[in-house]
Amino acid sequence: MIIPVLLFVIFTDANSALVVAIQDEFSTTNALYCMFYIAQNITFNLKNHLKDQYNEFIRNFFEVHQIGFVPIFKYQ
Repeated sequence: MIIPVLLFVIFTDANSALVVAIQDEFSTTNALYCMFYIAQNITFNLKNHLKDQYNEFIRNFFEVHQIGFVPIFKYQ
């Protein structure tokens, strides 16, 4: 007998307590980090360290980020 399992995704701000709660309460749900918060954390944590190289880094980061989405849009 095959039992169907529903899989869900919840996007979070990478709050570790929330990720643990999702795993505990919703075992078939994946917690993924929201791109807005990832970008915000990159700016907060790296901008001062990278200084003049920050703009090039963030441009490259988002260019690489978009690569994974191109085949989905072409398919639809």
